[in-house]
Amino acid sequence: MELSQSTGNWDQAYSKVSMNRASRMSSPSRGVSVRAQIPVPVHYHSLQLETGFRADLIVNESLLLELKAVEFVLPVHKAQIITYLKLTLLPLGLLINFTVPLLKDGLHRFLHPSLLRNS
Repeated sequence: MELSQSTGNWDQAYSKVSMNRASRMSSPSRGVSVRAQIPVPVHYHSLQLETGFRADLIVNESLLLELKAVEFVLPVHKAQIITYLKLTLLPLGLLINFTVPLLKDGLHRFLHPSLLRNS
């Protein structure tokens, strides 16, 4: 949250690329591993398919971040992050829409579907 507080209100003028770069720049000094634009592999039987899916950010190999700057979060955006969680086997995802007056209103938390069944 420090990142958003230090830059003021986010709006559509901030591009996804800028958000990615700012997130990566703020993390090394804190000992946080952040990887950006990570290819998401799709495995079908013994084949690995090149699909063009890319996760925006993966933090500490345990958190998937999908960054959006859209007027409304649509069901397709939610389906995207759930699919990425399934494909990466990561336990937790955050869909962050920066086009809101308060950042907390743009946060959407997702658990890997297998964690929901086991609870």
